[in-house]
Amino acid sequence: MRVGSGALYGSGLFVVNEATAPSLRVSPGPKESPWRANARGMDAHMVPGMANKACRVNPTVPADHYPAVAAPPGRRGR
Repeated sequence: MRVGSGALYGSGLFVVNEATAPSLRVSPGPKESPWRANARGMDAHMVPGMANKACRVNPTVPADHYPAVAAPPGRRGR
């Protein structure tokens, strides 16, 4: 399982957030905030990105392995 790309996605969201939030006057810029607040913000974006990547369904597993998303019994094999 590769969660590295999820961390990269979360990091990208963090950078976009840090660039756009001050210009929209939603939050102070990164230089006005303490470094610990910025680190928490980075974590708040990276962890959901990694969880999103980790929870995706593996496309190599047959659909019958996941009963909740498998086709009804009469439609299998078509």
